[in-house]
Amino acid sequence: MSNPNIVLSGRIGTEIEARTMPDGTQKAKFRLITSDRKQNQNGDWEDSNTSGWTVVAWDRMAIKAIDNLKIGMPITVQGYIKEVSWMDQTGNKKRSTETKALDISVNINYLNKDQQSLPIKEVDVW
Repeated sequence: MSNPNIVLSGRIGTEIEARTMPDGTQKAKFRLITSDRKQNQNGDWEDSNTSGWTVVAWDRMAIKAIDNLKIGMPITVQGYIKEVSWMDQTGNKKRSTETKALDISVNINYLNKDQQSLPIKEVDVW
């Protein structure tokens, strides 16, 4: 059975945690904050049902995430859910759920009106 696919849209809620693994592989890890947005009776936007998701990107995508993504940016992550487990320093087994990113896109539709352009440093031409 394969891991469930997931698509999440939200804003980056933490600094991108960069790490180089012992074999040289690059890893980027951050929290994505999602919520339901609705307009109240006054026309103001309110967030509800807020959730935090751990997102992990590897190799080339990790490098691009580290170089280009910042807290608060609106993004969409497509990937799959993966449960990870490890032993902590006291020998207790720990578990968590992560989203392994297969694609990350910046949602230009949700950028603040004062942002004139995306802070992307590199553009791939196929």
